[in-house]
This record gives sequence, structure tokens and C-alpha cells, in this order.
Amino acid sequence: MAGLLKPQAAEMLVGALREKYPDIPIHVHSHDTAGASVASMLAAAKAGADIVDVAVDSMSGLTSQPSMGAVVASVQRTPHDTAIDLSAVNQYSAYWEQARQLYGPFECCTTMRSGNSDIYLNEIPGILSSQTLNMSLWNCTSVSDFSIVLDELSFIIIVNWLI
Repeated sequence: MAGLLKPQAAEMLVGALREKYPDIPIHVHSHDTAGASVASMLAAAKAGADIVDVAVDSMSGLTSQPSMGAVVASVQRTPHDTAIDLSAVNQYSAYWEQARQLYGPFECCTTMRSGNSDIYLNEIPGILSSQTLNMSLWNCTSVSDFSIVLDELSFIIIVNWLI
């Protein structure tokens, strides 16, 4: 998913799947474009997901997956406790935070620096939204111009899916 999975939808989807297929493993994957995916993964786990995807903290968020440390900490001392040592997660994250600096010039998110809930309006995946911004900015003179570009792109995507 492109970060579109909201907590209530995750609970409903996984709950319905778990009820219909009680013995089949359920694996949930979502990106964190809007910044709500930690809550969505917690809701999915509560509803019966066997696996939820996360990313080490220093590599999480935006077009990546939700924060591993946040999910691990959120389920400590609950029935969903992972038994993963949060200190180990933090050490692992610190290593990748240093390594990530080497690749900074290649980051896809040079223009998208924080969660953005407009993903729920235009339903365009974060990476595509970032690329669209990079390609379209030279034509935009205001934020409202970019909103028009996103609306038009959403329409094009929908039409292409229908064809």
C-alpha cells in the first residue's frame, strides 16, 4: 500500500480476513506517507495479523515503513510483546543513521520531508508524489498550482486503471 491504510481500516480488513481464514498467516505491509502507519500496524496486530512490516527507525517513515522502535515500544508488556530489546533496536538504528548519510544525495524524498495527509485525498503513492513534485515544480507558481497537478495526476491514474 502507499500509506493509505488507516488504523480503523486495518482493523476491519485484518479482522474480516482472520474470521474467514483463521489458519492462514496474515502479513500486513504499508508505507508511512501520512505518518499514521504505526497506528495502522498496531491495529492490524490487534485484529490478528501475524506479521506487520516495519523499518529500523533511522530508515522509517514517509515512503518507507513505520518505525520499528515505535511499534516494539508500543507493544511492550502487552499480549503482542515482541520480546525485541528496544536498546538493540536503538543501536541498530544508530548504525544505519550514520550509513544513511553516505547516501543522502540519492534520497527520493528531497522535497518530501514529513508525513503528509494529502495522500488520503489524492491517493497517489508517496514516491510518485515526490517525483511529480520534482518534475512539476518549475511549472508551479503556488501551492494551489501543485494541488491542481495532483488532482490531474489522480484523474490520469484512475483513467489508466479503468482502461
